[in-house]
Amino acid sequence: MSAALITCVTHGVQSDYLAARELAEQGYHVIVGAPRRDAAEILAARLRTEGFSASPLRIDLDEAETFPVIAAELHARFGQLATVVSADGSGREAGLLAALGASAAAAA
Repeated sequence: MSAALITCVTHGVQSDYLAARELAEQGYHVIVGAPRRDAAEILAARLRTEGFSASPLRIDLDEAETFPVIAAELHARFGQLATVVSADGSGREAGLLAALGASAAAAA
């Protein structure tokens, strides 16, 4: 099963949930990323109770220094991600995308 990461998910925001659910409906294992792990877990648990595959991940797009570690963890657990979606549309995930590309290249 291919994995997809959705970032900046905040508990209680319906649009974030709908974006995550759309990925799940497309057959992806959804990695729910949020600055607070409990928020990520709530949304991932909601998807799982609906029969989808989902995992929480604490990720804060304002903490660029953590991106290499997060990218390596994602690569080790899920392989190459099929897609990365930023729920807030801010573009702050660019550094994470670069780290994901570097992690994939290092593993090849």
